[in-house]
Amino acid sequence: MADDREDADLVAFLRQNHARELSTPMRKPGEDTEKRESVETRSSRRCREGPIIGPCVVCEDPRGSIHFGVVSCAACSAFFRRTIAENRKYSCRRSFDGHFNCPIDQKHRCYCRACRLQKCLLMGMDPGSVQLHRDTYGSKIKRALEQSSSQCQPNTRLNLASFSKSSSSLKEIVNGANSQHIPSPSSATLAEQLIIFSRSPVIAKKSVEDYSANRDTIANDCEAPSSSVGPKQSFASIAPPVSCPPSEIGETQSRNMIEGMVDSYRQMLERRRLVYCPSSIRDILSGTMPTSRPACYYGERVRRDRLRVDIALLVEFLNNTPPFPTLDVDDKIALMKNFSVSFSILEKYYITMRAGGLQTNRIFHSDGTYTDLEDPDSITEEAKRVAGKEVDRETLNKLFVQPLKEFLLELSGPMYHNNMTDVEFCALTAILLFDPIASGLTEVGSRIVREARDRVYNDWFGFYDKNGVHDIGQRVGNTMLLLPAVQTIVETTQENFRLIQVFELFQYDKILDELMYLDT
Repeated sequence: MADDREDADLVAFLRQNHARELSTPMRKPGEDTEKRESVETRSSRRCREGPIIGPCVVCEDPRGSIHFGVVSCAACSAFFRRTIAENRKYSCRRSFDGHFNCPIDQKHRCYCRACRLQKCLLMGMDPGSVQLHRDTYGSKIKRALEQSSSQCQPNTRLNLASFSKSSSSLKEIVNGANSQHIPSPSSATLAEQLIIFSRSPVIAKKSVEDYSANRDTIANDCEAPSSSVGPKQSFASIAPPVSCPPSEIGETQSRNMIEGMVDSYRQMLERRRLVYCPSSIRDILSGTMPTSRPACYYGERVRRDRLRVDIALLVEFLNNTPPFPTLDVDDKIALMKNFSVSFSILEKYYITMRAGGLQTNRIFHSDGTYTDLEDPDSITEEAKRVAGKEVDRETLNKLFVQPLKEFLLELSGPMYHNNMTDVEFCALTAILLFDPIASGLTEVGSRIVREARDRVYNDWFGFYDKNGVHDIGQRVGNTMLLLPAVQTIVETTQENFRLIQVFELFQYDKILDELMYLDT
């Protein structure tokens, strides 16, 4: 009897369950999964955001809840958590003296990250409440990237030659004082992404047809001297080869381009020191640097005797940078015209940053002189002397002095906050030099230049990877963000130079007309 009752109960249960299944409408494939994911997403979002209490104390968003000890919105709390967890450093482009004046509200909270972080701290957000490395998805991504990096095929990276003994100091320069590092993908993957990015309008103003990749066309690369000399050291042997014999081509192509450019740039600094240092045998042989002094007048650096020295040193530097010496003469001229003004501006503000000009409001030049932006009268007096007539002081101040102050903040400021070194400077120099859409390049020259720029990216990442730098993406990204500022300063400089030429405000070497595209 008991068995019959149990069987009857089982049959009744099965009938009831079958009737429920028949009464349920047919679901589309994946519908149940979508609903479950939607419920989980809403539940996760409610758990993350918490109950709405009031407006965010940082950006005044009305949907605020308790995060890190204060009432804040989900966006500001996520921004604060990422900043603290990843030890990110921000700088305000509108101020370099420690004052944070950018407006931070719901519409402008993404305008300045430095001021946003400062306001988060002022409103009482507790950095100690941030849980480090709690992102499980990030951990999975990191493990996947590490596996892909370890399984990377040998042909995905360029073979790098062993560093010379003098390169050990570069490793210390690049590592800096980074106590915490952000996980980054392999250098080969990042380099490929950056090569694709470089062909976008951010760097190239106009589009050109993609040339087929043919690395065999880059031949006879010229190897830069392997000696590495600091700006304050004596230089023992300075005889760079202009071309390489065929036996050295293989070794040259296998050498890291960034390492070679750093050596060549330091050689140029040493030659420049020999020209501008105090004129005594002891100073020349002991490595004495040129004495910093105010420029005698504003146009001193564009005189023939000064400008020709800088141009000669620049040409020698380019001849030590493969594949420039192997290009046709017309292609060399096209690259030289497209590059010289950009390089002059980039180096001037890099020298200014290294010499402390950002703090003293001075712009330092390659010959050791500086322009004091707090003394605009010197510019006015020189213009009066050359023009032989009265020149309006306010007009010159608007045309020359005020833009220089803005350029100092836009270019030297980020360089200072990013701890820019010779490595980043030379990498950015190579990117500016090897512009495949430079006006006047032949089709063959453009293809060679494009391949050279791709090699720059690969060697840049490879240099960091070999020297144990972990925040590769951050370093490269911060350096690439300087390109728009450089382009803006170049355009303004060319416009101002047109005024100098028309009104004859300063005396200058006429070769500048070619370099400024004013020779027509």
